[in-house]
This record gives sequence, C-alpha cells and structure tokens, in this order.
Amino acid sequence: VSLTKSNYKYIYIPTDHRGLMCGYDNRKVNVQNKEDLPDLTNKKYLFWVRPGAPGYSRSFCVEECPKVGLFIETVLKFNGTKTGISRIDGGFQRDHLCYDYNSKKQGNIQVKAIIENYSEPATESNRYFCPYATRKMLERCFPSGDSFNTIDDIKNEIKEFGSSMNGVSVAIRAVEDIYNTIWMIAAAVGVSLILSILWLCFLRCCAAFFVWLAVILAAAAMAALTYLSYKQWKDEFNNHQLIETYTFGFASEDLNSKVFKIIFIVLIVIDAIYILLVIFLFSRIRLSVKIIKYVSRAFSKKPSLFFFPIVNYIIMFIWWVYVIGCAVVLFGAGTPERKFVSEGHTVVDKIEMKYDLIIQGFAIYLLIGFIWVSLFIDALGEMTVAGVMAQYYFTYEEDRKKLPHCMVSRSFFRSLRYHTGSLALGSFIITVCKLIRAIFEYIDHKTKGKRGCFAECLIKCCKCCLYCLEKFL
Repeated sequence: VSLTKSNYKYIYIPTDHRGLMCGYDNRKVNVQNKEDLPDLTNKKYLFWVRPGAPGYSRSFCVEECPKVGLFIETVLKFNGTKTGISRIDGGFQRDHLCYDYNSKKQGNIQVKAIIENYSEPATESNRYFCPYATRKMLERCFPSGDSFNTIDDIKNEIKEFGSSMNGVSVAIRAVEDIYNTIWMIAAAVGVSLILSILWLCFLRCCAAFFVWLAVILAAAAMAALTYLSYKQWKDEFNNHQLIETYTFGFASEDLNSKVFKIIFIVLIVIDAIYILLVIFLFSRIRLSVKIIKYVSRAFSKKPSLFFFPIVNYIIMFIWWVYVIGCAVVLFGAGTPERKFVSEGHTVVDKIEMKYDLIIQGFAIYLLIGFIWVSLFIDALGEMTVAGVMAQYYFTYEEDRKKLPHCMVSRSFFRSLRYHTGSLALGSFIITVCKLIRAIFEYIDHKTKGKRGCFAECLIKCCKCCLYCLEKFL
C-alpha cells in the first residue's frame, strides 16, 4: 500500500522553512497553485539564515554552502571590537544571525548578500548575507565549529541551534567519527574479545580475588567521585569559568555549585547503601564466586558461547534495517498539502505531508512490531545461552566429554522449535508495558507546567510503578 504512493526521497531531501525541497523543481509537487512555487533544481543545499524554533527559524536552499563568515570579518575590521556588533548602514536587529543587507563597498572590501529569499519577489534588498562559515553535511550547511570564537553575541545566537538542529548535527558527527575510526573500533573489538577470554581464564583460578577486587575498586571509585563532587561543589578546582566556556554560558557558577551539591548528597546516599549491601550480602558474594568459577569453566569448554552474541547482533541488525526501510517508505507515503500555518507570531505559506488513517495505522503497527520483535530476538539470545548452560550443568561430570561440539546451534534451533511461543508471549507482555510507559511519557511531556502538585505526583508515581513492573516482568 505504501510503496504505490511513497516518495521515499522526502526523508532525506532537505526542505526549507516552508517545506520546499532543495534540488527539486517544486512546481511538480501536486499541490494547489503549484505554478508559483520556485524551481530549486540548482539549489541543492539547505542553509539556516536564522536557526531556531518553528516560527522563528528561516532557512533557504542555496547553490553552495558559504565557507567564509564575511560579516564577522567586515565588522571586526571596521569597528575594531570583539565584544559586540554595532550598527552598519542598512541596519539590522541583534536577534538575527543573517541580516537584510544591500551589497555595498566599504573601503577596499565588497560585502555581498548571497542568500536569495526566493519566497518573496526578487529584489536586491531581499537577499541575506551569512555571518558564519559552514561546511556540507548530508546536503545541509552546518556551522564549522571554529566560526564563533570571536564575538560573544554570535556564540549566544548559536544556542538557537539546540532547539532545532542539535540532535541532527550530533548524529552526523557520530556517523562521521565512526567512518573515520572504523579500523580502530575493529581493533578495539578484537582486543576486547581476547581480553575477555583471558579474563575468564583468570577467573577459573582467582575468582575470589577478582570478585573482591571488583567490590573494593567499585567502592574506591564511588568514594573518589564523592570527593570530586564535594570539591567541585565548593569550587576548589576554580574551573567554573572553563565550564561556562564549554557550555556556551549555560552553566553559571551558581548553577554549577547547586548541581554538584545535589550530586554529592546523592553519592553519599549511594555509598551508604553500597556499604550496607556488601555487609549484609557477604554470603551471597561468596556464592557468586562459586558461580563465576563454574560459568568460566563452562565457557572454556564451549568457546562458541563467546561468538554467539555476534550472530544475535547480526539478526538484530537485519531486523533494524528492515524496520528503518519500512519507516522511510511510510514517511514518504503522505500527501503534500499547501496551506497557511500559524507559527508563533507569523503565518507561513507551507507545504506539509498529510497522512491518511491507513498510513497512520501502519506506522503504529510498525512501531509495536519493532519493539515486540526486538525484544523477541533479545530473549531468543538469552534462551540460547541458558539452554547451553542448563544442558552442561545437568549432565554428569563423566558424560560431559560426550556433549556435542555444536551445543550453541542446537540450543538456538531448540529454542526456536519448542520455545518460540513462550518467548513471543513474554516479549509481547513487556511490549505492552513499554507502550503504556510511552503513553505516560507523552502525557508527561505534553502537560508539563500545566498541572498541579497532585497530578504531578500521580504521574511520577505511575511512571515509577510501570518501570518497576517492566523490570519485574
């Protein structure tokens, strides 16, 4: 149903603040009065002249991403200031990142407004000029990080990206980092596998030593964190200015002190609970030493247990790729609709995707299926490992040599053949619980700041109880 009418490209083609697609002739979009829409075939990249929340934000498609912040350089040359921006002929407001500005010669420098506002009649004064340098990422012009180290006002304005593009830019940087360090990651995975094998070998001989060492090191780490939080609360490191710089002024000295005071108190409580747990669960820790010795012996006899998680991850990866593909198709299966939308104090002539009830129902179905099957795959992996351990444990010592070498694969297919119903039912029950939690999270988000103390307390209690119920299930 979705494939017959899906324009899957809509998921990744950048769209401006009006919903117009970059690198596309918008006159071909099936909406009312499409003849007056612009042809943006040559403008493939999206640039924010005013980043921020809907209604305030303004973005346009451009042929090339600006690589130089000409406005900053010009202002610094003519005004000789690093602390602010004063008025230049033509005028502008301080709450804008890019400004209406006519091309004008000042001295030997020519300042050009290069961003065309194609949503309005073409005039020279209807162009925007970019103050900050950008770089291309996924067909979008993102600020290059070193563009804002000179003027405090510009740094403050860049905070507006937080509400609209921060998540996207973080995701892009993450993908970029993974691409650049893929071989380091592969090497780290290989080393960690070798260390895991060595660790299990050591545990067979020195389980008690390593368990108690882990208990002591955990206590020492928490004590160190508590001490550091206390020092930070009292500002004995004298680094609040550095914190303000790194957080673009979000974390003031007073806020920093309050936050670390709370963290210090919480850590004191956790430390006390940890010490009491160690004292009262002493016999359990000794029992865990015996269990660890036994499990490490089982792993050494059946090394395929080390590699089974890779198979589980591959299955999960294939499932996620399928779900993402379905989501892309569903997202593009809407019907474009042109209408005037009220955003804040402005009314914008926008093109939005509208979805009929069938597509909306499929989206809900896909979400439930995604959670359910993901939990099922996870449970299948646990059942497989549990099957191997159970078979090994309940086999007499003299008969263990006769156990088959492919115990993991046998346990995997045995779980599929005899326990699929149990795994599916258990996964479905937890899925229902997760969906109820998601509904409460949605209600909490939508009613934040609009409810009384009793309602606030009730929602918090419900969320806490549902979390405990899910863990219990």
